[in-house]
Amino acid sequence: MPRARDHLAAACRRFSRVSDGIAPRSRIVCDVLSARSIRLAPPSNRKLPKRAPPLEYCESAAFGRLLSVFPCRMALARTNFATATCVARRDVVVVGASSGGVEALMTLIAGLPRDFGAAVFVALHTRPDAPSRLPAILNRAGQLPVAHAVDGEPIRRGRVYVATPGMQTSVQNGRIGVRRGPHENLHRPAIDPLFRTAAQHYGIRVIGIVLSGSMDDGSAGLHAIKKAGGLAIIQTPSDAAFPDMPANAATAVEPDYTLPVADLPKLLTELVGSEAPEIGGGQLRPETTLETDEEADGAEPVRHSDELGNVSVFTCPDCNGTLWEINSGERLRYRCRVGHAYSEDTMLKAQSDSVERALWAALRALEERETMMRKMAKHARRRGNGTLATMFEERSEQVAGDARTIHDVILMGRTLEPVQSDV
Repeated sequence: MPRARDHLAAACRRFSRVSDGIAPRSRIVCDVLSARSIRLAPPSNRKLPKRAPPLEYCESAAFGRLLSVFPCRMALARTNFATATCVARRDVVVVGASSGGVEALMTLIAGLPRDFGAAVFVALHTRPDAPSRLPAILNRAGQLPVAHAVDGEPIRRGRVYVATPGMQTSVQNGRIGVRRGPHENLHRPAIDPLFRTAAQHYGIRVIGIVLSGSMDDGSAGLHAIKKAGGLAIIQTPSDAAFPDMPANAATAVEPDYTLPVADLPKLLTELVGSEAPEIGGGQLRPETTLETDEEADGAEPVRHSDELGNVSVFTCPDCNGTLWEINSGERLRYRCRVGHAYSEDTMLKAQSDSVERALWAALRALEERETMMRKMAKHARRRGNGTLATMFEERSEQVAGDARTIHDVILMGRTLEPVQSDV
């Protein structure tokens, strides 16, 4: 048996070399299987150490082929891997920020050590038509290498990946997805898609962080992370330059930690690499899983719309399509057939923008109508038809009055404005 253990130890070293990157949740990599931990005793006494291959891999045909070359194959085949001990470690950190987020991100990244044992993903709301200098700023601020995320790039620990402007970023199968998906919460990149895909594919290994910002992007995504067994961290609202986003996140999910941003690097250093309490965590809602599958796979427009939720009475502010109402924890969300998605606050903001656009369009149409009637009145007078000219002049005055009313409504800001939710 000692020789068999030597063979097994060599096999495990080979396995550890091919699992250096961050594998998805379906293959939770816990480094190396220790031969000394195998006990050929009754199943109730057989345990694997904290360092072990993923459970799914142990039961796969690939692992069977690996063991087939070793004399200890039959002994291992009798080991019940399904009940063995396998400990996942937290090694995926996702961070969302908006207004005031650059300063907070600089403080966060500056405090992380060079040997930080997790991959860090950053989604910052940016203008799609402006070049992002955030990677260069964060590279100067800290010790970790920072770059924009690249589609299909393997995920590596000890690196910071910044969402590309004008693109949605997701994580799946040990790689990064960068696609020009639909806007979510009025933004691209948005925070929720990154958080949801991390929750779906990495579960309890994820640490989600919401920093300074306006509105409530990231709240639903942080709820998904918490539901999947991950950790939820929120910057103290009073510490944030713009407290709305962390405050809204705190109402959507009970955070595990609420700290000033200056204290987050020390906390993350302690949490990263620590053992998650158990394999599996909670289960995501079916509608969240459907959304995540569509986002991560870059699939066609949502094909299972009816499974996302109930059809609402609202239309999409972006494409005028039907909106489905999704119950994400304590807050409602809306999503259309092609993938535009809104939280309660961003839906109200989008409706406000839509109302203002409609008012400006109405004002333009009324002013054009007034101008046309005045031209017709002048033309009628030149032809000697004073009665017709007077009629056009009176009508133009009425239209001008309507235009002034709409103009005053626009200038007074009497359109719908987002309000802070109480739930």
